[in-house]
Amino acid sequence: MKIALTILFGFLAVAAKAAESDGQLPAPPAGTAWKLVWHDEFDGHKLDESKWEAPDHRRRDGWWSPQAVSLDGNGHLAISTLQDGDRYLDACVRTRGKFEHAHGYYAARIKLQEQPGHWSAFWLYHASVGRIGEAGRDGTEIEIIAPITPLQSPIV
Repeated sequence: MKIALTILFGFLAVAAKAAESDGQLPAPPAGTAWKLVWHDEFDGHKLDESKWEAPDHRRRDGWWSPQAVSLDGNGHLAISTLQDGDRYLDACVRTRGKFEHAHGYYAARIKLQEQPGHWSAFWLYHASVGRIGEAGRDGTEIEIIAPITPLQSPIV
């Protein structure tokens, strides 16, 4: 079974004293301009490991696995749901330890799956996620988008 979630990430930008807005972003604050500081257009056929991490470990009732991450060579990153024996695989791609930024304007082009039962998300979260003892920051995340596609019938 393979269910694809195609994600097209655009870029991240921060305010700086530089060029005018290109019309795709909202107007920057007065006296500033947007400056592109990081981006990935997902060109090629392999995830750029200098920018992204695709973890491999158990996650709730399934497994995050790099096997579920692919690029189509046309600028699309696909995160799929796969069955591997009795395990269900999906994936997470994140910039942890590779790019972390506190302020700016974040933009992404994302196409979510249409199949029911998924819980995809685009988050910004603190490097302390998963650590205990970081009072006030344990698990801190900002949900940019986290739609839940309902099951077609109730679970009994």
